[in-house]
Amino acid sequence: MKILVRGRKIEGAEITKYLLEKSRVVKLGEGERNYHIFYHLLRGGNSDILKAIHLENTRIDDFKYLNQSSCRDIDGMVDSELFEGILSCLKKMNFSMEKEMAVFKMLSGVLYLGNIEFLDGNFDENTACTIENQQTLTTVCELL
Repeated sequence: MKILVRGRKIEGAEITKYLLEKSRVVKLGEGERNYHIFYHLLRGGNSDILKAIHLENTRIDDFKYLNQSSCRDIDGMVDSELFEGILSCLKKMNFSMEKEMAVFKMLSGVLYLGNIEFLDGNFDENTACTIENQQTLTTVCELL
């Protein structure tokens, strides 16, 4: 993203990379990575950010949306450095710390959403489904 700032006003911006693939979040092909922001956040977020969004002490392999493929890294791409660039862009666009955290909470919530597991033993049209890992659902609710 390129941003032109004059004084204290943003006069223009250009997004040079973007993806609009809805299915990429929930289903990956072998050799693909999910949205890069997930990796940037997990590898580049400082301990305060990660703790606030329930990602402290987590790894990429802990999340179903990220562990479906063996691809974790891309040559020439340093996720932690790219996360610093994202923080810089958010500051240039005058995002408050609260708005930044809202974005990071949403991203974390999406990651945890993929980890919710449903028990299907006695499920039919007349019974409610049962969530096997209730704590994961609680975390999603807190984040979103």
